[in-house]
Formats: sequence, C-alpha cells, structure tokens
Amino acid sequence: MDYINQIGYYLGAAVSVAGIIQLIKNWAKKAPTWVWTVALVIIGTAFVFMPSKIKEAMLIIAIAQLGYETLIQPAKNKLNSEPRQTIKMWTNARLKTEHLSCKFLCNDH
Repeated sequence: MDYINQIGYYLGAAVSVAGIIQLIKNWAKKAPTWVWTVALVIIGTAFVFMPSKIKEAMLIIAIAQLGYETLIQPAKNKLNSEPRQTIKMWTNARLKTEHLSCKFLCNDH
C-alpha cells in the first residue's frame, strides 16, 4: 500500500467511525460523553478487522449521515424559517406604515 492509499484509508476510517458515532448519537441522545469516547475506541479498533465490504458500507452510511447533518439539515431549517420571517417582517412593516399614516392624518385634523 503506498502513502496516498494509506492516507485515504485512514481518512475513510476516521470518517466512518465519526459518522457511525453521530448516527448512534441520534438514538441515544442522553448518553454521557465518556460513552462516545469508549465507542470511538471500540468502533475504530473493530474497523481494522472488518471485511472490506462492511468497511465500504460503513463509509457510505457515515458520509450520508454527516452529509445530512452538515448540508441538508441547515438548508432545510433555513427554508422552513424563511417564510415566517418574511411574513413577520412584512406584517411589522405594514403595521408601522399604518401607524405612521394614522399619526399623519390625525395631526392634520
């Protein structure tokens, strides 16, 4: 194995372990921090001894999980919050305009 392949292997292993831990964290949200440290060591060590097809599956699942958390969720949250903010801003602007119109008209009388 040359250096480039080794670096790719280690990066893939690290991403796999991190992604699998993030996936498990979604199910066990109240677990203490030390549990994730132990899980990191166990999953990282087990990764070395797994068959290549299982490693590939872990990598795909991990990248999908991390990609969802970093790309899809923020975009989804942004899209879900935009219309409410726009409506709120429009309503506030309209209320201010009506208030100013009333002040202007009331001062003329």
